[in-house]
Amino acid sequence: MTDTLENRYNASMHHGKFSDRVYLTELGSAFSLSDLSKTEAMALKADYSKIIAKVKNKHTGIFSDNGYTCEAFFPLKSGNRVSFMVKYLKAERMAVKNGVIISDVLKEAEKTGIRYHSTDMHMRKLTEHDADALAELYRLVFETYPFPIYESGYLRETMAGNMRYYGVFSGEKLIAAASAETDSERTYAEMSDFATLEEYRRLGLAAALNEELEKSLSVDGVKCYYTIARSVSYGMNKTFAGCGYTFTGTLFNNTNIGGGMESMNVWYKHE
Repeated sequence: MTDTLENRYNASMHHGKFSDRVYLTELGSAFSLSDLSKTEAMALKADYSKIIAKVKNKHTGIFSDNGYTCEAFFPLKSGNRVSFMVKYLKAERMAVKNGVIISDVLKEAEKTGIRYHSTDMHMRKLTEHDADALAELYRLVFETYPFPIYESGYLRETMAGNMRYYGVFSGEKLIAAASAETDSERTYAEMSDFATLEEYRRLGLAAALNEELEKSLSVDGVKCYYTIARSVSYGMNKTFAGCGYTFTGTLFNNTNIGGGMESMNVWYKHE
């Protein structure tokens, strides 16, 4: 069970009961108050409990004037800023669980960072021929996920679009992977879908993958990177702290991942 991805009301969005929300991932230049009103009407009709939107400066006022608050952000090198604007449609969605753990994860991330160290494994960019192995890796690592990454057809489709995937192999076996998705203008990229088989964890493979993705993106002119990491994951938050990313906020009760609804931390980095 995953959410629906579509273009609607001058925005790219995904929505559904899986994460019980509407997530506007990119707004078109013509996005207006009317489009926001239609989005809210859709969310209320579907009985969703949260709306979240990734918003540049141009559209921030539309959201803040209509009861949305900024839970996290990342600045662009141009001086623009991308804000995660949020509105809760049900009071119970606002109740934060694991608050003590979330706070402790951030403290530990600030004190230490996982640094990549060399191994005898090899890394490369993944192609459509790796889609079946990648889907299997994601099935083994993630109990639930907000996108249909268990489906090789979906992975091939995203590879043909704005997403690139890198993987680490032990021999011929895919043991870790991650992705990066650029916005339509290649202004920034989201570092995502980090997965490592349990027996290969604590080797710094996530940091190595992130570093390789950054190099690839930099060649294409992308200089701003961000990630949305599980707020209770010591490993991933330490990874991004160690890779030089800055924490800017927590998206509470945001995503159905790893078997349940979780809050997510936003980190960013400029080259």
